[in-house]
Amino acid sequence: MQEKKVTIALLMLVLVAGMGVTTTLSENQACASGDAQVLLERCFAYLLGEVPDGPLPWCCEGVSAVFQLSKTPQRRRDVCHCLKRDTAVFHFDPEKLKMLPQDCKITSRFSLDPRQNCNS
Repeated sequence: MQEKKVTIALLMLVLVAGMGVTTTLSENQACASGDAQVLLERCFAYLLGEVPDGPLPWCCEGVSAVFQLSKTPQRRRDVCHCLKRDTAVFHFDPEKLKMLPQDCKITSRFSLDPRQNCNS
């Protein structure tokens, strides 16, 4: 009886660990697609607060590219997950990220707010 409990506990641990790895791999695959990376690379200094006067032209080009590349709901979810992850990792200002389309005078098809629910 005790052996069964230990076996079940080990199986549960492996299952939970596997779910965590799968989530991490999915997020990394989504970010590796490059859609969000275009925006982040071009807007990095602005999102860190190092460019106080508004986004630079190449940053706005990156924002525009993200909207052009993210035509499907899945691509938009992928971008959302990448932005959410990278905002936490690099400590971007989430309000600046959210306001990028407006600051760049670009009509947005979806929100860049990293605080949103990416699956809705």
